[in-house]
Amino acid sequence: MPALVDDTAADVTLTVYYYPTVITVNPQVPAGSDPTEVVPQKPGAPVDPDNDQSPKYPAGLDTNDLNRTATETIRYVNATGQTVAPNKVQSVDFTRTADVDLSTGIVTYGEWTPASGNGNFAAVTSPTVPGLTPDRTTVDAMTDEGPFPVSLVVTYYPTDQEVTVDNPKTPSDLLNPSNPDSPHYPSGLTDSDLEKVATRTVHFVDGAGRTVAPDVVETISYQRTATVDFSQPDNPQVAYGAWVAVGYNGFDAVQVPSVAGMTPDRTLVPALTFTGAAANTTVIVVYHAAASRLPETGGTTSTPHRLPSTGGAVTTSNHRPSTGVATAPHRLPSTGGSTTAHSYVHVRHATTTTRDTTPIGSTTPVGDGNTATAGHKLPGTGRTLPQTSDEHESTMASLGLTILGMLLGLVGYKKRRDDE
Repeated sequence: MPALVDDTAADVTLTVYYYPTVITVNPQVPAGSDPTEVVPQKPGAPVDPDNDQSPKYPAGLDTNDLNRTATETIRYVNATGQTVAPNKVQSVDFTRTADVDLSTGIVTYGEWTPASGNGNFAAVTSPTVPGLTPDRTTVDAMTDEGPFPVSLVVTYYPTDQEVTVDNPKTPSDLLNPSNPDSPHYPSGLTDSDLEKVATRTVHFVDGAGRTVAPDVVETISYQRTATVDFSQPDNPQVAYGAWVAVGYNGFDAVQVPSVAGMTPDRTLVPALTFTGAAANTTVIVVYHAAASRLPETGGTTSTPHRLPSTGGAVTTSNHRPSTGVATAPHRLPSTGGSTTAHSYVHVRHATTTTRDTTPIGSTTPVGDGNTATAGHKLPGTGRTLPQTSDEHESTMASLGLTILGMLLGLVGYKKRRDDE
């Protein structure tokens, strides 16, 4: 206490106030008039407003230090960050107390507590934006443990999302990969759903179904896009586009290969073109054994000429034999006209004589494709003529028939002379 000098020497009364070493400062105006129930103070304000000599408050005890408002701000933007709907802002008020040690000037703060309620931010439903789908339909309720600002972003994407073979999706993929609460893509969007191959297989087989030549396989590759409708984020729907060929939408013509000794049922599998997607196709080309042709023997077809009265036959040919017996022409006497008969005895090469009861004048086919003419049945074993390899028996029969014809001609001539 400072010394006092009073010239009047009157009695002096002094009052000394004692203040608590630690004072609690409340965030709001206290009830009553107790000087210890203090409100937020400015730095340097006296503890006793009526006594400038009282201790002073340190900094950190004003209203902003003991009262705070926490906000939750939700922004609604598209994939490029442009705002598509107004922000949603919620707030919660918090307060705290402060203890001041007047002897040291140290301030100690209490915990932040909600000024009212439980300090939660309410759940917020994302607004509807035409043609767009949010990556979360609702922002859940949130408890703020202190007066700290919260900023959230809801991103909107086009409701219809196109998926291609270059960027396929699976049910584990999110509409917004940065947000685990984002809607998931549905199934049906993998590579196998967006591309396929159509095949035409040509088999070459025989009549028993056995392969006679390698298969020919032709392919056409197709792709399509898918559109996912996220208008119902919890149940997105998929719509597919048309299949589009990658390159030529068709199968080329296939030339049927040759197989020795066999003939196919077609020589060409035709080309095909399509306006839409082709289906898998199988073509079977069947080969059959080629038809056999009889060998060329150089033989001739013989035509029997029946004689007028004997019923016998003379065999003639379309060519004159190189070796044969020819009858000389017989000129009739000058009293009548002359008739020249040209007869040739044909020798058949390497012909086996068949000894049977076939009637005269009939023909019997033999194994080499030639036709043998059967004559009268003659006894004995056939004997081959030298050099010509002709059968003696056949030659003699032909000579006999020729001579018989000549004799009949002479008889006719004599009778006519007698009549004259």
